[in-house]
Amino acid sequence: SPLTTPRLLSPLSLQVPDLAELFLPLPDDLLVNLADSRDVIDALLDSLPAMFTGTRNMESCLGPAVTAAYRVMGHIGGKMCVFQSTLPSLGEGKLKHRENPRAYGSDAEHALFKPDDEKWYQTKAIEFSRLQICVELFLFSHQYCDVSTLSALPKYTAGQLYHYPAFAAASQGDKFEADLAHALTRPTAFEAVMRVRCTKGLKVSAFFGNFFVRGTDLLALPNCTPDSTYALEISHEE
Repeated sequence: SPLTTPRLLSPLSLQVPDLAELFLPLPDDLLVNLADSRDVIDALLDSLPAMFTGTRNMESCLGPAVTAAYRVMGHIGGKMCVFQSTLPSLGEGKLKHRENPRAYGSDAEHALFKPDDEKWYQTKAIEFSRLQICVELFLFSHQYCDVSTLSALPKYTAGQLYHYPAFAAASQGDKFEADLAHALTRPTAFEAVMRVRCTKGLKVSAFFGNFFVRGTDLLALPNCTPDSTYALEISHEE
């Protein structure tokens, strides 16, 4: 994966082929301060469009990729931006094609919108939340990519899902650019929690939104922004 360090004059690319027992290629220097490495980061972003144009292997190992990122930033937390355009097909977290057009309009159609039974992404997202890591997930789908399963990453980490069906730069590029810029620059509170206290005779019976419920009524919010929305249901106790 391409990376920068404060001492580099240009981006360096290290290859980690092991998907089962993932390790970090360097013990440190994988995270840099923007002010210290702005020129190198800009050079990396400018080179990305041409860096993998000759790639013929279209397999995707999303699971090991987010695990590596999780290990890199786990000691400080923060925001992880994930960009995915295909169904994860290699390593842990790989998914199978579950779409069945014959189920449309039948009693079985609701199953297409349920997450995969493996729950790998839900379990990993809860680990992220524990280390105060929020995931912003950008999906660019030309084919089936199991949005319902991948959405666990932003759901349990208080992040946001951005979905661009049949993405075309000419018609959706400006929207994606605006969404990404907004996600990176909006005011953000880190390592937040939320609890609603009720007077005697009332209780919170349900919460809705993107978060992980820590304990019985404490919402863990690795990131909280002006766009974050939460709803709750209050009921009378007997």
